Amino acid sequence: METLTVYCLFRKPRATRLISDQNRRFGGTWFVHQVITYMPTEIVLIGASREKPLVDHAGIPQLISRDGMPTAPPALSTNHEVEINPLFPGHHYFAVVVVTDRLGNWEVIQWEFTAKRRKLTVEFPTIHIFNDGDPSSYGEAGFWFRIFTGPVNSPILLPDHDFHLPTQDIDDWGETDRPYPVDFAFLGEPKSVKPEEMIVSVSSWGVEEDPWPDSNEGAGGFTELPLPTGESSETVSPPTTFTMDCPTTTTDDDFHYGVDVRWSVTYVK
Repeated sequence: METLTVYCLFRKPRATRLISDQNRRFGGTWFVHQVITYMPTEIVLIGASREKPLVDHAGIPQLISRDGMPTAPPALSTNHEVEINPLFPGHHYFAVVVVTDRLGNWEVIQWEFTAKRRKLTVEFPTIHIFNDGDPSSYGEAGFWFRIFTGPVNSPILLPDHDFHLPTQDIDDWGETDRPYPVDFAFLGEPKSVKPEEMIVSVSSWGVEEDPWPDSNEGAGGFTELPLPTGESSETVSPPTTFTMDCPTTTTDDDFHYGVDVRWSVTYVK
């Protein structure tokens, strides 16, 4: 059996106050609004927008292009605690909550806040040579490393985004994963994040050089950083590390390596 809830609000509130107390907090990708009411109520509107809301003829604010959604559906209660995510770090927000009782009385709260800015650190401490591309001797290869936002074929580059490890002798220890130190690091400054910059990826590519008549061998890969959102998970500190796979990218070749990526993200005012 399907049900449909239709909220009906009086043009003007019939109760002087429904809300007895409230608490608010926010981070870089979320905000939480707790509303305590004198009697059971329901939330008919809650959210935030980077644009100032419009107020309709009944005095109820209407959010324009809201960001994020409640992490759980509101329900009839005297104690509502609602988290909204994801938000764009560093942006100014207009927040609205409208509560109503079962008789149609309603009350509105509006407030403003500026989400915390994102501070991202990405390091490339080590490469792992799985196959040096030269079965009879050492290989010779150079490597590049990049941090970017947007699609891999049309990247939006971050400041100090590219690192280069010049051509050097490489060996795979009999295809058993020989590590080489790299020690490149991107230490980002706290910044506001545009919508197209929310997703951050890392990539690497390498060229194993062979003398004529053999052709050079290529390898590479990219990975999107799993940047979490929400009050309980948006901060990743201390740093976490994973190995990005960079398989061969040229035909009938076997040059193959991996890159350790160590990253962290925090949010600050």
